[in-house]
Amino acid sequence: MFIQNGVEARCFYANFQGEGSIDAGGPFRDCLDNMASELESPVLPLLLKSPNNRNDHGSNRDCFVLNPSARSPTHLEMFKFFGALLGFHIGTKAPTPVHLAPTVWK
Repeated sequence: MFIQNGVEARCFYANFQGEGSIDAGGPFRDCLDNMASELESPVLPLLLKSPNNRNDHGSNRDCFVLNPSARSPTHLEMFKFFGALLGFHIGTKAPTPVHLAPTVWK
């Protein structure tokens, strides 16, 4: 459920136990940043470093591309969630900290 329209819209509330935070946007943004960091880490098999990222040469050195070998049913469900997350960011015009290569988003 979207709470508002625009950059301040949210599809969920974040509550970090033991931190005493109130979700006025800060914990929500932290949660999105954590998701992006995990997506770009080797922990999840969905994204790979782009060739320019691996070789530290050329433009877009911080970018990632989709992993073509991630084809299991679990991976497809993960991609489905990733697509919904990107759709949320596009629909609300909220910036996303996921660094996708231009070949992915074009």
